Amino acid sequence: MDINKKIIKVLKFQDLILSQPNRYISISRVDTLENAGSASSSTRPGPFFLKFPRIFHIYEHPVQRILYCRLSPDAHRQIADENAALDTQIPDAITRLRKLLMPSNSSRLRLEHIRVARKDFGLQYSTYSSASGNNQFSRAREIH
Repeated sequence: MDINKKIIKVLKFQDLILSQPNRYISISRVDTLENAGSASSSTRPGPFFLKFPRIFHIYEHPVQRILYCRLSPDAHRQIADENAALDTQIPDAITRLRKLLMPSNSSRLRLEHIRVARKDFGLQYSTYSSASGNNQFSRAREIH
């Protein structure tokens, strides 16, 4: 399996686990969701989780005797580090956006244009929530 495909699959499983209210999911549920999502799955989730013990922690529930998966402490630490790094970049991104607004005649910048250039500005995926949290710099409005 290609490295990019593995990364995409790891991120997909990570999002699935983090979307659960209790932050863990049974392996059989992941297998069911994986089979429903794609007709031809080349790898099953269980062996895939075992390939990455630094990311996924597989354990057996003491009462139910079912295999569950959760993110390892290293993975949680990595997520926290990435979030902290993105949070430190927000003021610089806001400054870049303000500089982009300077030549504008209407003093407005559409969020669609920000979404297109999001990677170049070093912005998070939720640009609107990032910009709206920094009201001392600017006001962000969603245009419908």
